[in-house]
Amino acid sequence: GQTVKTKFGVKVKVGAEHDMGDFRDFDKFTKSTSKSSKSSNKELDRARAHESALASEMQRAALEDAADEELDRLDDLAAQRERWLFQQEEKKRRAAEAAARGMSETTLAIATRWLSGARAKMPAQPPKSAGGGGGGKAAGTQKASG
Repeated sequence: GQTVKTKFGVKVKVGAEHDMGDFRDFDKFTKSTSKSSKSSNKELDRARAHESALASEMQRAALEDAADEELDRLDDLAAQRERWLFQQEEKKRRAAEAAARGMSETTLAIATRWLSGARAKMPAQPPKSAGGGGGGKAAGTQKASG
């Protein structure tokens, strides 16, 4: 006999003794199939259930991965924002200190730029001993205005 698919995708062997014409719908036809085909249907259903469980498990894993990535990204953004806020606070604090010392904005900008440059070049030495072209000029302007 040939094989027919039910509406659930289950393949059923149709023997010569089962003529589809006798049955109004497919469900009645599948119910009247022999015991052996019923057991094979059960096995197929079991296999299909297992497959779908695996598929949904994989889907869940993929979703979890996506969620983890998103959380990591948000963490990175939060860290960046914290750093930025900290930098803003630092700038405000420096400006306040400078105002207390009676320094002008430009002098402060030059001083901070020089300080950061000196720090990057030679972190071991104190800024006073860090001579050099740019450094000397910045220090000079600082003394002149202050």
